[in-house]
Amino acid sequence: MSGQGMNPDNDGLRFRRSDWGRVEEAASALRRTQYDLLHGAGSAERTLAGALGHGSPYRSEALEILRGHPQYLDGPLLRQVMDLCLSHRWCGQAREVAVRTPGRVVAEHLADIVRDLLDADDADEDAYDTYRRLAEALEEMRAWDVLAVLVRRASAHASADVREVADDFLAVFRDVEAAFRRATGEGPGR
Repeated sequence: MSGQGMNPDNDGLRFRRSDWGRVEEAASALRRTQYDLLHGAGSAERTLAGALGHGSPYRSEALEILRGHPQYLDGPLLRQVMDLCLSHRWCGQAREVAVRTPGRVVAEHLADIVRDLLDADDADEDAYDTYRRLAEALEEMRAWDVLAVLVRRASAHASADVREVADDFLAVFRDVEAAFRRATGEGPGR
């Protein structure tokens, strides 16, 4: 079976230049349409914020645009994206966007956004889901300082389920620290 899938002359795998040309034309048309949408209606950020808003039928498209164009992510849009990280339906797409957030936006806004989201759900029975999903998103974003704050807060929570999130992510910190020490040759764990 070696190489069968790689041979463009195999039945069912015939590629023609015109097929690839049509794919490139469609991709180019999509990029032009996205640019026109974002820049023709005024503020790109305002357009995307509306599309990400509650009940919008365009959330998926807005998340896809942000995934490809993270330069539009600002504090308010990151707030909406992080809120969508809590949703069963949107968490996958939202995390893909969150990990692409420019570092300056993360540094300036992420800690406050996470604190606000935790404050809003802390007393709810959904607190476990909020802590768990935010911790997972922060781990993917490699936002270790904000994750550390979440873990500290979770470890002091009244709910045993939320404290479990702290335990799980303390293990993540230990793994990251051990990997760092091995990579740098510092301290025990080499």
